[in-house]
Amino acid sequence: MRALSRLLCLLSACLLGLVAWALLIAEPRFSAYALVGDDAGYYFAIARNFLLGYGPSFDRLHATNGFNPLLTGLLIVTYKLFVPGLSVIGCYRAGLLLTLLANLGSLFLLLRLLGRMLDAEVFTPGLRSLALATASVLFAGFIALKSNYGMDAPLVLLIGLAYLDR
Repeated sequence: MRALSRLLCLLSACLLGLVAWALLIAEPRFSAYALVGDDAGYYFAIARNFLLGYGPSFDRLHATNGFNPLLTGLLIVTYKLFVPGLSVIGCYRAGLLLTLLANLGSLFLLLRLLGRMLDAEVFTPGLRSLALATASVLFAGFIALKSNYGMDAPLVLLIGLAYLDR
């Protein structure tokens, strides 16, 4: 049982390491499908255009709406702090880093919540480790990959889990 738990933890760490590699080092084509929500270009462009002096605009001509202002505000701060020239690739990587950090925070809170919920009488230490390792793999393999939902989902998940964990 311990060996399976360790294997699942290792698999989780490998998946997260692969995500980090795709985010920080690899060509964007390796991260574009799995790590980017369908609305990433929208969020990234609005935040970048804001810092370029166009205000909250996607096309640089008209003010836009229909976006999560919290995520956009965090992207603006992230770009301002970490992308001095506001290059498109730099903004792309910084935006993905922000959502990766939200995912890692969510994973931490999820495991902490699950750890508190697993009854010690039902889940022996070995089973408890296995359950937490399985949750890590499911999170890393399915929830952290954003190809099926929007860019703001990791941030919303983090806020929701922080609320439940209080």
